[in-house]
Amino acid sequence: SYQPDVVLLKSYMKDLGNTLEELEIPVVYLNLETYEQYQQDMKNLGLLLDNAERAEELLHYYDKIVNDVTDKTKILDESDKPTVLFAYYDTRDGAVALKVPPMEWSQTISIQRAGGIPVWDDIQLESKWTVVSFEQVAAWNPDTIFLTSYFSDVSTVKETLLVDTQWQQLDAVKNNRIFAYPMAFYSWDQPHTRWGITQQWTAYNLHPELFSDFNFKQEAVEFYNLFYGWDEEKFEEVILSRLQGDIP
Repeated sequence: SYQPDVVLLKSYMKDLGNTLEELEIPVVYLNLETYEQYQQDMKNLGLLLDNAERAEELLHYYDKIVNDVTDKTKILDESDKPTVLFAYYDTRDGAVALKVPPMEWSQTISIQRAGGIPVWDDIQLESKWTVVSFEQVAAWNPDTIFLTSYFSDVSTVKETLLVDTQWQQLDAVKNNRIFAYPMAFYSWDQPHTRWGITQQWTAYNLHPELFSDFNFKQEAVEFYNLFYGWDEEKFEEVILSRLQGDIP
């Protein structure tokens, strides 16, 4: 009914895209999962919106982050890399489900780039979130756990797990190595514009000795200024006041 000139969709939304195209509404698909896909999608948006220069400016921001992180973590031996679980705590169906992402998704790639070893690569994974049991988590017993929750307060979820007697048996919990992803309006682990900040955040939490100069608030303020033109006061009013998760 809005008669848009174009509709942007994630690449998995082909059913909706086909319907729109039947209505003669142009569709552009975005992948956004790997950095290479993100680069191409950003360049395509620059062409689509007739602003290629701005697209290159924003891509430079991500280039700097990715290069900084990989330059520091590529020196690590495999023995220096902690085992990591990325756990999505989902309660949408009225029951708790723990899920892990496919190996080719941005969440997994971010952990690998940050110098971590994903523990869930030894099970049969689906092309979407895969449900895992606590027994499987206990068998993995990862050094570090990164936690996200898209439909509830991730800080509250973390507190719930920390007092659970089963979770207290895990090395990551014993050693205070469970981290809740930053979340304001929605979780920042997802492949949207804020993934650069959380790439730095992930690397900092895995290897603080390599990223001792990381300043979360400073990076976030600079991001919102570059991408949205907000000053620090606006950031604190709209974002900082709503931030959940582990903020260093």
